[in-house]
Amino acid sequence: ITGDLKANFHTGNDYYNDRRKLRVAYGTNGTPFGSYQETGYTVNENNTEASLSFNKRLNADFNLDVLAGGNLRSKFYEENNQIAPRLAVAGIYTLANSRDPLTSTSFYSKLKVYSLFSSAQLGFKDYAYLNLTARNDWSSTLPVQNNSYFYPSANASVILSEAFGWKSDFLS
Repeated sequence: ITGDLKANFHTGNDYYNDRRKLRVAYGTNGTPFGSYQETGYTVNENNTEASLSFNKRLNADFNLDVLAGGNLRSKFYEENNQIAPRLAVAGIYTLANSRDPLTSTSFYSKLKVYSLFSSAQLGFKDYAYLNLTARNDWSSTLPVQNNSYFYPSANASVILSEAFGWKSDFLS
């Protein structure tokens, strides 16, 4: 936007389908009639993020670096599982070849997380720094009255070799 103010926006998506088949042979110890299982997974996750950053040397002694932004994360997960617990005919691995009724399970979940975040760093003479951060997330999977969580941080640092002008091959 300007030399000191920058905007960033990106979005990305991860998607996959996974289909698995598990065969247990006739005569296997503990499963004398064998078994057959089919499991399917679908996962779709999207992250979209926008941020503004400001970096400016305020004067000869101080530098300010500020960031603020937001993120939207959406995730969908589905799992379907069917088991033929005992095979009717050896060597035929299909769900239709079951002596017993099929055992079926399924799981479905959907998640949305809205986030706001910020950070600020104040630098003094390029050797002392104060850093503050804050982030708040709102999750769709938590109860509405308690779906927000906030986590701030603060830290300070000093680069001693710069602060005291130490010159050495040992310390860089």
